[in-house]
Amino acid sequence: MKIEDLQTDLKNGLSLVHLLEVISSKSLGKFNTKPSSRYHFLENNGIAVRFIKDEGLQLVGIGPEGKSFIASPLRLCFLFCLQKC
Repeated sequence: MKIEDLQTDLKNGLSLVHLLEVISSKSLGKFNTKPSSRYHFLENNGIAVRFIKDEGLQLVGIGPEGKSFIASPLRLCFLFCLQKC
C-alpha cells in the first residue's frame, strides 16, 4: 500500500481500512474492495469510523460523510495508535 496524496489516496476508505487492520491486528469485516462511487467511499469510511468507535476511541465531530473526514484519516489512525500505547 502506497499513499502519496492523503486527500486522494485515502478518500475511498480502502487504504484506511487496510491500515487499521494492520495497526490493530484485527479484521474490520466486509468492506468494498473496489469502491467506485461516493456511496462506496462513505461505506468504507463508515466501517473504519465504526471500528475506531468500537475500540473505545471517542470521536467528536468526525463522521464518514463530513468534508473534514476526508482530510482526517491519518489523524484518526494516529489517535488510534496513541490509545493502544
